[in-house]
Amino acid sequence: MARVAIVPIVMASGVAFALPALAGPSAWKAGDLIPGTVKQIYDGDGLWLEDGDGNPNTFLQIRLFGINAPEWNHFGGKEAKEFLVGRIKGQHVRCTVRDIDRKYSRPVSICLDDAGNDLSCAIVWAGHAVVTNAKYVPCDRSKLPPPGPAPF
Repeated sequence: MARVAIVPIVMASGVAFALPALAGPSAWKAGDLIPGTVKQIYDGDGLWLEDGDGNPNTFLQIRLFGINAPEWNHFGGKEAKEFLVGRIKGQHVRCTVRDIDRKYSRPVSICLDDAGNDLSCAIVWAGHAVVTNAKYVPCDRSKLPPPGPAPF
């Protein structure tokens, strides 16, 4: 299971902060259901869930399936991250694994909030991410005639 541990960092200036660090290989497979509470948002397509192992300093890293959002430090990345923070941070989600990210060994998942709304669709609908899988084409308002009803 891909987990993230909080690692304290002290800079030469004496300023201390904590960074999440990946801990362990992924044991997840396609079709697995991962319920959890969203503890952190990395960027517009990356979440960290409380992993239920009883350790408050480890999180499970999830990548949203079917979309690509800008990195937090790229143009539009701050807005994409802020959208997800405002939408789901601290809330419960249910993620179904579709694949494993080979580079980071994290589950690539379809995540739904408690109301059943698909987070990938919501961020595409809001204009903060682009579609990389045909499942989410109906979520892309730029492809629909105005006003385009929300598909979630």
